[in-house]
Amino acid sequence: MPDDTALPGFTPPPISSWSQGRLGALIEQLLNLSMPDQQWDRSRRRATLIEMDRLFRIGRPLREIEGAPPTRNKGDAVLLPECPVISAAMTSLGQFGIACINLREIVESDQYTAKAWQHLGTHVPRVLDWITFLHPMNGNVLPAADTQDHAVLCSSVIVALKGVCTPALFGGADEMREYLLATPTLLLVVDFWVNIFRYTRHFGPEDATVLYSLETSFQFAFEGILPSEGDARLMPNLFAHTLQTRVDLDVRGLYRTIARYAALVSTADNMPRSDKARPYNYRTGDIYILCESFLDYPGLQPMVCPREVVRSLVRTIKEQSDEHVWRASGSGIVYLADLWSHTGDNRIIAWSFNDGFFDAFLRHIVDAPSHIERALRLAGQTHIGRYLGSIRRSDRRTSAGSRGMESSEEPVLERSGMFNFLENIIPADLSAKQGMRACACGDAWYCSVACQTKHWAAGHCEECLPPDIRSLSPRDQHYIALLAQTYVDENRSSIDADVRKAGTDVAKTDLECKYCFSVVIDLRPPVISHKVWKVEGSATDSETSGAVYACWIDRRKARQERVQALVGSRGMDTRINLSYTQSQFQILIEQLHVLSLPDQQTADNRRKATETMIERPPAARQSGDPLLHPDDPSITGAWASLGQFGTLCINLREFVCDDNTAKLWRHIFSYVPAILAWLELLHPMNGHLVPLTDSPNDLLYCNTIITVLQGMGTWYMYDSFDSMMAYICSTPVILYAVDLWVNLARYSKQPNPTLVWLSVQLVHTFAFCGVRYPEPDARISHRIGHIVQERLHGDSRGLCRTIADHAAVVANTEDSETTAYVYQLGIGLLRDIPNLTPRVCSRGSVKTVLSTMQTHQAKCDWRALGAAFTYLLYLWEHTVDYRPIEWSLNDGVLDVILRTISAGHPEIVAAPCRALQAAFMCWRVLHAFHRIEAGSRKKLRLFTRQSPEMNLLMASYDTRITVHQRAREDWRLRKSRCSYQHCLALKDSAVHQTIRSCICRGAWYCSAECQKKHWRAEHRKRIAQDAFTADSKQQHRFALVVDMWKPKLSHEVTRLDKLPLIDGVWKGVLFALWLDRGRIRKEQMASTVEYTIE
Repeated sequence: MPDDTALPGFTPPPISSWSQGRLGALIEQLLNLSMPDQQWDRSRRRATLIEMDRLFRIGRPLREIEGAPPTRNKGDAVLLPECPVISAAMTSLGQFGIACINLREIVESDQYTAKAWQHLGTHVPRVLDWITFLHPMNGNVLPAADTQDHAVLCSSVIVALKGVCTPALFGGADEMREYLLATPTLLLVVDFWVNIFRYTRHFGPEDATVLYSLETSFQFAFEGILPSEGDARLMPNLFAHTLQTRVDLDVRGLYRTIARYAALVSTADNMPRSDKARPYNYRTGDIYILCESFLDYPGLQPMVCPREVVRSLVRTIKEQSDEHVWRASGSGIVYLADLWSHTGDNRIIAWSFNDGFFDAFLRHIVDAPSHIERALRLAGQTHIGRYLGSIRRSDRRTSAGSRGMESSEEPVLERSGMFNFLENIIPADLSAKQGMRACACGDAWYCSVACQTKHWAAGHCEECLPPDIRSLSPRDQHYIALLAQTYVDENRSSIDADVRKAGTDVAKTDLECKYCFSVVIDLRPPVISHKVWKVEGSATDSETSGAVYACWIDRRKARQERVQALVGSRGMDTRINLSYTQSQFQILIEQLHVLSLPDQQTADNRRKATETMIERPPAARQSGDPLLHPDDPSITGAWASLGQFGTLCINLREFVCDDNTAKLWRHIFSYVPAILAWLELLHPMNGHLVPLTDSPNDLLYCNTIITVLQGMGTWYMYDSFDSMMAYICSTPVILYAVDLWVNLARYSKQPNPTLVWLSVQLVHTFAFCGVRYPEPDARISHRIGHIVQERLHGDSRGLCRTIADHAAVVANTEDSETTAYVYQLGIGLLRDIPNLTPRVCSRGSVKTVLSTMQTHQAKCDWRALGAAFTYLLYLWEHTVDYRPIEWSLNDGVLDVILRTISAGHPEIVAAPCRALQAAFMCWRVLHAFHRIEAGSRKKLRLFTRQSPEMNLLMASYDTRITVHQRAREDWRLRKSRCSYQHCLALKDSAVHQTIRSCICRGAWYCSAECQKKHWRAEHRKRIAQDAFTADSKQQHRFALVVDMWKPKLSHEVTRLDKLPLIDGVWKGVLFALWLDRGRIRKEQMASTVEYTIE
């Protein structure tokens, strides 16, 4: 008996029948005929295929999988792999897969190969059933006793999956993809791709299991065309979504699997061709290209990359560059750079260079000049101080070990000025700290514990913040500040000339103003440059002042920070000329209403008089203490002082920060702990005050709290925005702001637009990390989302009411930006915080949103109208029912759409029109639209000729309205009759029926007895079938799929199996296909289809 082990790494159980053994011999002959070192013999190939055709016609070589898998119930014992049924099925699956793999190696196709594919294609439904049954994911088979894993089982199942993914079995690649996506094949393939190293413990470089698992995954991800073979059409969304369901929360484990895949396949790629059992048509570069798309998928981005993953990837890239596999090494470099940009940990860049990434980087540029621009761009993104030290050490090591690469140093290290700068600066500044111990924050160094204790007591306890791995470290900020300062010192004359030129240009229009300028040092390109920008003007003398800003790339985003904030209060002086003079500073303070007299002593007295109330925290309160009255003198004075504090911060941040204002900011910051203590006492959420009955005072107190919170959200007080967020996150400031935003309508009985604007702007700043105009897909801060969920007490519909109420308050104002903020906050919270998405939206919220939309349209405020439509569309698509769409139609959303189209803005309503078109599958939505269409038919038909969106909408309506009335009458008749066919009331019309509905709303009964009989007879089977998706492998001749997704109804007939004709009648099942909330749904209808052959 010939051995049917036609692939390396595959060892199926022994064969037990003659037809199976003969099939194994024919498979081996096909393998020999397709080997590249064999002469092509058409006669031998033809004889083999004829014999295979005869074997399938007279024998049953795959008889072990012709029947369905064993039926298993809950609680049944798990089967052993040595079970005769399981062992035989594994053998037949392996033979099926090997036959398909070897048969598709035959390039020339004729009638004999077509017959072979036809025979194998009849077994595809049962093969998929057995694959699903044996897959380790389902837990029906125990691991092998000797190896304690599923090695043999995985070999059989993966080889069978590889064979099933052959287009010739289905007549083409598109037909194969359509058939397999209707089955759980993609889920099985993705689960193998994720857990193959858990199912099988040991792999060799030539093991077919891991290689075939990768190839089947590529067929789904790249739609059958690999990047190494041509232009790949990457389809990451469906593949990545399925991958996320299998990964669950272990994203770092996924990247460990990717690194292990790259290492294994790289070993197979680097082997000599003669050592391979057969050539494989993909490379490691395909893995990198596929995994790059995962980094753009929100649920597959790792926050922290494991250390061993970086080490394995760098080792693989170095091996590929040593073997001159340039495509794989280049893709690996790009993939590693994407990990640098997408993860939240800067340490992986240093790990990469410490593991020898720079060696492979230089070799790649020397021997693959086509990739030099991409490699230089990647090198330019790693210019911060910590990693330039790693680059410098790697550069010295590489130059000393590889003399042939010395010529490549100049193009790679084009920023030689940075290296010279490091050579001169680091020994004098940073290296002086060697031998000293750093504080945990990394911003202070000490020679002894005694000095650290004294410095902590002197004030470092308030400045010490733990370093955030998502931001630059203090050493990186120090390096950027030194780099900018050095550039300013070396190019002082050029900067002064640019400032004078800019001042001359603006002085032509206004000769009495003095202008402040900002100098932005651009560190992004290889050659450092600067730009001068005018900041603001004030009526004073002719001196020019300004500040220095540094601009660089961090995580693919441009960052710009003031150098003074980067260095801190003890840093360098980066002023261009002079700062404010004493008289200018006095004018500034007078505008702030804080120091109204030039006499410093009088000003100090004024300051003490106004801030005495809040310079100390309030007295501690115990449980059971009586509530405080708002008219208490201490409470009244605290409200006044808090208002002055907030107003001072808001007005002061409008000016350029120099030494004098920095001193004022430091003085203001000293009051922050006491301010927080007073906020805890006075905030309405804590309930320490007697509720106010006077509405104006209520508004005033809420306005004061928001003003104070906005003042505390000024980053000048903390030296940088990141420092501000780090400090604020350690205090209840965000909790106070979110609670005031959520409960503003409860705290102030009639909130005015200004109060809403202040609260929305404050929460928007914290939610989007200070970005004023975030991108549409910007992710909201999860801290904000969790606090909103906490303050709403789990009531997701309360969020919809809050957003609608705030939008209604600001709808009548001229501020479209605040309205956009309201809806943008709502979209972000509903999209990014799963527990806040309402299952059912309240009727009043939809009505309020439609009312504000009509107001925005009347004012031609198209930005606010677009934001409102986006929010409303999100409610339409993410609630569990179609009532929000029905309510919107009843409240006039169609009229808003028509007016928007007539105003020349059809792009705003394109997405809502598509959502309405898809919602016509709901009878209530179609009925609501029908009532509107009956009253304004002429106007709707007029817009049909003017707008493509309305043309598609009305085409969908015209197609579906034909059965509207008939469906209504038929449903009314069904509700008036008992659903049990043998009910006595159906036969005797004189019997009175009292109809009651089943809980599924799909059956009605006249009595409990009929309901029980109908349940036992058929209804319970129907309920069970409705819980599953449509199965395309039902035993029917064909399937008729009616496509209701597009405006014009269409159908498609699909062959399912080859059952013989019965009485000359073809029988089939009826499917309906439609779009439900952005997802394609396909369900089997209760009726069947019959066609008589004449």
